[in-house]
Amino acid sequence: MAKLEGVKTLDMVNGEITKVAYGGAAYERVEGGAREGDIVLVKKAWGNQNIGEFFIVTQTISGVDSRRQVVIVDGNVCSASAFREDLEIFRQVNAATNPSVEERVTKAECEIESLKSDVAALKGAAEPKPERLKVGDYTKVVGQAIITEKGDIVKIIQDTGGQVPFMVETMDGKETEWRTEESLVRATDEEVAEAKRAAEFAKFKEGAKVQIVVEDGKTPKYNWGGAKNGDIGIVFRVASDKIVVDTPNHPGWNAMPNELRILSEEEAAKLEREAVERKKWAEIGREVGEYKVGDIVRVINTGSSMFHKGDIGSISEIDGSCAKVAARNLTGPSWLGLSRIELITPVEARFDR
Repeated sequence: MAKLEGVKTLDMVNGEITKVAYGGAAYERVEGGAREGDIVLVKKAWGNQNIGEFFIVTQTISGVDSRRQVVIVDGNVCSASAFREDLEIFRQVNAATNPSVEERVTKAECEIESLKSDVAALKGAAEPKPERLKVGDYTKVVGQAIITEKGDIVKIIQDTGGQVPFMVETMDGKETEWRTEESLVRATDEEVAEAKRAAEFAKFKEGAKVQIVVEDGKTPKYNWGGAKNGDIGIVFRVASDKIVVDTPNHPGWNAMPNELRILSEEEAAKLEREAVERKKWAEIGREVGEYKVGDIVRVINTGSSMFHKGDIGSISEIDGSCAKVAARNLTGPSWLGLSRIELITPVEARFDR
């Protein structure tokens, strides 16, 4: 009797062989009794069989149960047989669903050759040309510094198609320059977003006058504190994530760029005058321009009336946007638009009433 040579292990689980290959066929470990044609692995030596050797089953003799089955190899019942319990049984796998090792190797070699051919074709193919930049694209400067520096994000605003085709604009819109195609690359969405954010913060300078303009119904990012919409303030500091503003009721109020409006000197002066006017009227419990009968007023614009600028008198009647005023230099009261007078003494403060 001779043991099998050339049996190859294909798979193991927890150190135990579960699949082998022999003669171009695959064999998987099975439970139950052995069959003619199975391969057996000796796990308990008996007779001329040694542990770890493989043999082909040529005959079986049933025992009390499958564990006591007599398994015969090489046709020698006496010296080449063992009980089922001393063996591991491996049965040939269906060739249709489990190709032999040789078949799998051949298939793998074909696939490798195919992949090599694909790689060679790809190496020989031309690299895809990137889409040409166009007007409206945001780009990053990679060429020599001119007005803009390397790394700056700029926007293409003109394309002539010439040797230096692109006119670009800085993110703040203050500077433009001409650029070659080679000096620009397309900017990523993240780079554009960061450049836009930085440009918004850069608009604000220390000492600038601003007005709080938070959208109605919205809460500022850093909350209201003592500030309110419409307040006029002065920029104290510009940080990377906030603008610090000194407002009348909240020094050091933190804001985002979209929560503020930069004011010109003229706008700031006008708004400050209006704020003073609102405060003055609020102190007597009225809205701006809210006159009452009995108020003492002064004429600031005569229009086509008989009044003189500076005349002072008492309101005797109000009709919509007009008031009847009795001045000392007139024989009787006369009508004037409310916009042509200013309050001198509210009726509530008159001592003659």
